[in-house]
Amino acid sequence: MLGALGRIQDYLLLPSVSVDNVPVAPEHAGSSTADNAGIELTTVVPKAHSIHDRVAIRLENVTVKHGAAATPALNNITCNFAEGSLNMIIGPVGCGKTTLLRSILQEVPVEGSILRQSTRVAFATQSAWLPNASVQSLICGMRTNVVIDEGFYAQVIHACALDEDLRQLSDGDRTIIGSRGITLSGGQRQRIALARAVYARADIILLDDILSALDGRTEQLVVSRLLGHQGMLRRLGTTILLVTHSVRHLSLADGIYVLGGRGTLVAHGNLQSLQNLGHFSDDILTQVQEEEQETRNDGVVDQPKNIPGRITSEQKEDLSRKAGDFTIYSYYARSIGWRPITLFIVCNVVGAFMASFSQVWLQWLSKAGGQRIAFWMTGYTMITICMFLFNMIALWAAFVPIYSASAKTLHSTLLNTVFNAKQSFHSTTDTGITLNRFSQDLIVVDKELITAVVGCGVDLFISLAALALVFASSTYMACILPFMMAVLYTLQNVYLKTSRQLRFHELESVSPLYTHLLETLEGLPVIRAFGWQQEATQMNLTRLDRSQKCFYLLQSVQKW
Repeated sequence: MLGALGRIQDYLLLPSVSVDNVPVAPEHAGSSTADNAGIELTTVVPKAHSIHDRVAIRLENVTVKHGAAATPALNNITCNFAEGSLNMIIGPVGCGKTTLLRSILQEVPVEGSILRQSTRVAFATQSAWLPNASVQSLICGMRTNVVIDEGFYAQVIHACALDEDLRQLSDGDRTIIGSRGITLSGGQRQRIALARAVYARADIILLDDILSALDGRTEQLVVSRLLGHQGMLRRLGTTILLVTHSVRHLSLADGIYVLGGRGTLVAHGNLQSLQNLGHFSDDILTQVQEEEQETRNDGVVDQPKNIPGRITSEQKEDLSRKAGDFTIYSYYARSIGWRPITLFIVCNVVGAFMASFSQVWLQWLSKAGGQRIAFWMTGYTMITICMFLFNMIALWAAFVPIYSASAKTLHSTLLNTVFNAKQSFHSTTDTGITLNRFSQDLIVVDKELITAVVGCGVDLFISLAALALVFASSTYMACILPFMMAVLYTLQNVYLKTSRQLRFHELESVSPLYTHLLETLEGLPVIRAFGWQQEATQMNLTRLDRSQKCFYLLQSVQKW
């Protein structure tokens, strides 16, 4: 208990991530190259012309270290991102491009100043964070009781080139994608995450290499419809920061920011000015010009086609449970082995016999009339000692060899089954359900089941021994036993069916809680960027309440 509370306390005392966003002061409005003067290893390239008058994001002397003694991932970065502009961040692998986006989101410890003009930010990562939900709910966000703008939603689907993909899905945009979007391709997952960012209508969108998994044709469609000069995000006036390894679309950018290998800002400006200073070769420039021509020839102003009818095939959950299957007992016995079980049964039989025989011995003692008292007392003492001894051996057999054997065997069997399961199983099963098998289910088997086995074994053999005494000594009492057993059978028949159902529901109700916890941990940067903390917390509490209902009712029934 102290160890668990200590770990919880150590965690709760850790510093929290700051999600406070400070707006850019009015006097900082406007882009100025003078702010970047004197920065080491930085080439300041003035923009040929400026079409934006306000600064959406300002970074001043930003340095990011992932540890006190670590090499800076970002080193003294100072730059401005104009409102409504498309900014592309390029550089070699490991130069800090992703760290730059996360520093803007306050997801990493930052030295320096980061100011944002708006708190309405959307974020899409390269490894798309997609909870197990329908495509529509993923795109429209976590907020509940919000009316979906069907017209704008259709435009977003078209702009992200998801029209054809939704037609191929069984239930259209109501299709459940599985944990981490396992039923989708990498490109589909990225485009759904991109559509979520676009649908949010945020003032600032941060895109972390969101085009990396797209094929050439799909990438061209998405870029032209979203980022082109007549693209959807341009028409919305959104400030866009796109981290990319590709130089194909640099001609579309209002600002290009080149990061060096040491996390420094090597140069920034538009494509022409950077090319004049020798930052891009003629071959790269030719490739960019060819891609720009393809963008112009693409149907940018195509109208979105109608989304297919949302026909959902709701599968009815089968709530019927078996009344009981005796093969489960044999399966559990095989997981233990015959030696521990034999030892447990023999010790219980002997212990129960000694407990009943002690009463017979006392009857013989009373009939002896006080003769040979030492013999009778010594015999009674030995019987009592044997009873306690065999009971202790039975407890040891249950909680040491039986417990260990069943825990190892069942855990190994479960682990091998998960490893050897087909992909179709993982695509239709929540990660929370799988995790629940290894946590909640095994806890019940390891701890509650073994305690029930001990209690059942002891009570069973003691009852059989007492039954034998009743039949041997009390004939009239034996006549009542069939009626008592009929009443007890009726009670246990109702109780077992009810408790079994509640146990199933109690185990299953925890799975959504585990699923939500895992998905929340994986998507914390996205949740904080969109400002969905309250919705995620409420969803967690709702699933916690649901899991406690079954648990409470099960405890009530067991006590009854």
